[in-house]
Amino acid sequence: DSIGNLLNEHDELRRVTREKTGQVLQVASLTLRKDPPRTSITSSLAKVKKPEKVVFGNTHLFYHPMADHVRAMQAYVVCKQIDFVRRNGWALEGSKEQQEQQEQQHDPYPFVLCGDLNSNPMSGALQLLLQRRLGPDHFETWKHLHDYNWEMGDYAFMLEHGYVGNEEGEEPQYLEEQFVD
Repeated sequence: DSIGNLLNEHDELRRVTREKTGQVLQVASLTLRKDPPRTSITSSLAKVKKPEKVVFGNTHLFYHPMADHVRAMQAYVVCKQIDFVRRNGWALEGSKEQQEQQEQQHDPYPFVLCGDLNSNPMSGALQLLLQRRLGPDHFETWKHLHDYNWEMGDYAFMLEHGYVGNEEGEEPQYLEEQFVD
């Protein structure tokens, strides 16, 4: 497992993802009404197979500008958990054979993911969420893998490196970012 190897090889990444960042996803699996009120729209959609449930996920990924690799790991967890819930409804019960049978009883439920990804469109987290894969040489995802540590999130570090520092009453200082495709 590539993720397991990555965590085993990088102590700080393992420490941050397992001990520091906490919960990354809340999931709700909502059962749809069997017979919605009839309108012209629902009448025309009556022939469409409707799912029994819709899965909603909400996340807030780690904020630090040098931690795209941490957000990519969190996005991996989000993908795995949402995939599990979509395929299994919520929790599997019974023996391994019964669980496998439950997995095959329905199509995956549709899902909606919302939240604060703290990511730009080219980030590893978005790549993973949208493409379901992320290579070892992707953009700047792994740029700070060997450099970043949890203590870099304190105010002194952020101030020294220009991530914070606008004083009250001063004109805000903005850094212009460019995204290269």
